[in-house]
Amino acid sequence: MSPKIGARLREERVAQNLSSGDVSAQTKIPLDRLYLLEEDQVDFTNRDINRILRILKKPVAWLIEPELPVIARRYKSLDLKRNTEFDLALEYLAYDVRHLLDIDVLAGVERPHFDVTRTHRQAAVLASKIRSSSQTSPTAPILNISALCEELGLLVFAAEFPDTNNAGGSMLEILATKDDRTIGIALIDSSKHYFLQRFTLAHELCHWLIGDDFETAPEDKSTLVPRGNVSEKISDEAFCNSFAAHLLFPEEARRKVVQTSSMEKIGQSATKLALQYQISWHSTVDLLMSSGLIEKPTAELLREDPFLDSKVMDSQPPAAIEQVSLTFRAAVERAKSRGVLTPMQAEKYLYGFRPN
Repeated sequence: MSPKIGARLREERVAQNLSSGDVSAQTKIPLDRLYLLEEDQVDFTNRDINRILRILKKPVAWLIEPELPVIARRYKSLDLKRNTEFDLALEYLAYDVRHLLDIDVLAGVERPHFDVTRTHRQAAVLASKIRSSSQTSPTAPILNISALCEELGLLVFAAEFPDTNNAGGSMLEILATKDDRTIGIALIDSSKHYFLQRFTLAHELCHWLIGDDFETAPEDKSTLVPRGNVSEKISDEAFCNSFAAHLLFPEEARRKVVQTSSMEKIGQSATKLALQYQISWHSTVDLLMSSGLIEKPTAELLREDPFLDSKVMDSQPPAAIEQVSLTFRAAVERAKSRGVLTPMQAEKYLYGFRPN
């Protein structure tokens, strides 16, 4: 362990706007001892380290391994002073993935990169390319979005964060320490509705495809429906929302909605599509309106219909996003069978990315 861990802990404490008195009170470490620890004038005990890291919301790996630049950039970009439970879980996961890359348990991938103009039209084109590459027809539902992500080098993890204010998920590109091997990870909040999880994952896949190393802004669902010319440039977040919509519920599929003046029949048709393509009710209505298939007054009535909303959103989810990436799990199991990882280490990697 670095002989200057005290200085590093102090630097992080200051960055999080915590006083030494705050840390002393929460860790029960006397203030005079905390001062000596931060000055590296006395030796740390394991209890000292664990207590301080718990307050700073940092994994042990952050202290003993080189810092992950992508984590530091993400915190700075999003101006995160205190890590939420979601942010901390993402950081734990990132350190685990990088370590397994470094010891060749995980193989790096050749990251796909699509240099596209950020417009709604190009989002539809990119979604069509991804559907085609996965041999999915223009009107077929994508039932296993996680499998599609993993085929493209983005490992998918999920955990519940019901008390955390987050956008539902986040993506990071993880680089190996000593070479340029890379792999992507997406962490999804499984406390959200399953249909929303699917949309969020498709959104994060977009960030992976267009070359982002992390998501730079909270997701804004108000940009789901195109406003104005579909060839006008839009933000990355709006682009990824549009991509997710076209990937999961493409234009060809939307045209299945019945064309009639009967609100009842339109509602029945739209709910059938929402359930078939596993899209939230409000998103289904918005997308049908954006495609010109229903008028705005009709859309407003449909959105506010509690029966139709309940029929879609209270339906039994047909599946669940796995807590641990299947690609990640298989790699860890192979490493255990080869003796690269002990059974205890393997269990830790499979179940330990979320802090207690």
